[in-house]
Amino acid sequence: MPRGRRTNPTNPPDQIIIGLFGVAVLALGFSARAGSGVLGFLSAGRLLTLPAFVATLVCTWYGGILGIAESVSFYGVGAWLLIGVPYYVFGALYAAYMARRVRTEDALSIPDRLLATGGRGPAVMAGGLLFLLGIPAAHILMLAVLMVAIFGGGLLPAIFVCTLIVGALTYKGGLMADVRVSLLAFVLMFTGFGIASAQALSTGSLTGFWNDAMLKPGNWTGNQGPIGILSFFLLGAWTFADPGFHQRVASARDTETAERGVWVSVLCWMIFDFLSITSALYALSIYSHLPDPSTVPGLMLLPLLANSGLEPGWRGMFVVGMAGTILSAGVGYALVSGSSLGRDLVAKFRQTEDDATQVKWMRAGVILALVAAAALAASLQSVVAIWYLWAGAIVGALLVPTALAYLRPQAWTGRAQLAALIAGSVVGFGLLIFGQMKGDPYVTVQLGSEAVGLGTLVPALVASSLAGFVANRRN
Repeated sequence: MPRGRRTNPTNPPDQIIIGLFGVAVLALGFSARAGSGVLGFLSAGRLLTLPAFVATLVCTWYGGILGIAESVSFYGVGAWLLIGVPYYVFGALYAAYMARRVRTEDALSIPDRLLATGGRGPAVMAGGLLFLLGIPAAHILMLAVLMVAIFGGGLLPAIFVCTLIVGALTYKGGLMADVRVSLLAFVLMFTGFGIASAQALSTGSLTGFWNDAMLKPGNWTGNQGPIGILSFFLLGAWTFADPGFHQRVASARDTETAERGVWVSVLCWMIFDFLSITSALYALSIYSHLPDPSTVPGLMLLPLLANSGLEPGWRGMFVVGMAGTILSAGVGYALVSGSSLGRDLVAKFRQTEDDATQVKWMRAGVILALVAAAALAASLQSVVAIWYLWAGAIVGALLVPTALAYLRPQAWTGRAQLAALIAGSVVGFGLLIFGQMKGDPYVTVQLGSEAVGLGTLVPALVASSLAGFVANRRN
């Protein structure tokens, strides 16, 4: 990551906007009261209203904003199909088939549901996997990249500072801190990216991209073949196994709020995808005129757009729009990762029922989750790699057991659930390690004339499904 290349918001309007944002975030986050016990800390008492529910779900699920720009730098217009459309589809399916079931059940987490349908073994195993899935490595990395872009300095110190900020907000306020920050972030993200998109459209900077896309159909798929498109599409099923998504639906005030809130959130994602991808394409159009545009890292596209493409004042709004959604998502995932470790793994393994003890374990889990997040962010330094490889290995293992636990709770025994979780995670992480050792992280295979990145999700999903089916038949 280059040093010294930053937005340098030295003009008074930007300084005032960024300063006010920092004060507002700290005031909202640290004034939040988590309430007493697990219900208050983890789910805000299950009292989220529709606006609060939509704000926290949209911001948490869309916290990877710099990763969207990185994806656009790889796949161009095709990023919409690869990392947008799958989430609309699975979000709609979740609203139609899962939201009411999740809110109706007493389960605050996915392991709670697996405990009820399969016993302690699959619940503890799922708790461990969800701890790994929820680690906010991508969000810590994006916050650090944005901090470097604004203030300069090195990436590793920025990762350390951002980890402390996310940890402080999460440790005290729990889900309520995330909800308060999300309400502010929701407004800022649409405002900031609306400004950038309006400028992009008014200048006609995207004409070349759209003309090129119309002449080359492969641009709409990011030049990915059928297997690559399928892998990205299946990654959208992450919705069904995501601990943060589940937690927020379980925390809604009632079933109607949960169901309606997911539908509204899907609509918000569609609108914001248009704004964020348009902004990223605008950044690409600006940097395509550089002598060597390949030297601009994908993660830096949007921070650099603030410097070169926007006027003072608008620049500050754009920066806080990015920072707000990333910070909100980082707090949310730190919470679910910490609760997965403290409550769903340690407490269930030790069979601890006391509320106060569980909250202590969850807070300890938050600290460990953030340490792991900082290490992973410093190691991979790519949001797309974290999403596609790290998350793919875990989602592939969790997806089928989680979906069946709600949709067909008697379909698999506890032994089948556990076999599926173990087999999927072993295959997924095995391929992740193999790819890193071979210098081919996406595990490229040749299928006819097409070189395809096998990734981790599809192999883990196949292994999980087969293992669960075989174990179930033997019973």
